[in-house]
Amino acid sequence: MVGGEEKVRSNPEGYREYKKLHALNSVERVKEIILKADDNGYYSPSGFVKDLTYLILRHELGGEKLDGMNLLKQSKVDSSLNLNDLSDIVTDSDSLAYFDANILTNWEECGKDKALLGKKVHFMYDRMTTDAQAELRALIIFSDNHVLGSRSDDTDINAIREVLLEICN
Repeated sequence: MVGGEEKVRSNPEGYREYKKLHALNSVERVKEIILKADDNGYYSPSGFVKDLTYLILRHELGGEKLDGMNLLKQSKVDSSLNLNDLSDIVTDSDSLAYFDANILTNWEECGKDKALLGKKVHFMYDRMTTDAQAELRALIIFSDNHVLGSRSDDTDINAIREVLLEICN
């Protein structure tokens, strides 16, 4: 993680720059881990680091698109894989993880400010595929099995739920 997100959360250009730094930092950490693994006898197939780098750099954005359709970006490891399709899966997973668990921490980091939380929720929701948005509604927002799935006696949970219902419904 790269520190300073809370300072740029309300500044769209600053937030985009922060997210770029976050992705670049993640690439460097992964490369270090892969080098150590290779030094310890594990094998990374040719092109693996390039594929993984692409996926990490796109994890905040999803796959590159033209007219709403993912462009073909062939994997260096397996040419039958489209890295843009995989990027969408990684982005959707990242967003779903945020809504499943990290939103609760983010509420505290936002100073329990619904407008600030709403900006982050918009960012995380708007980048998701329509299928993942439907999963979010089914598995979290309207699920009896998730803490955010129904009204609660907890005012914080209710405030977060209100933001979700306003933006993601």
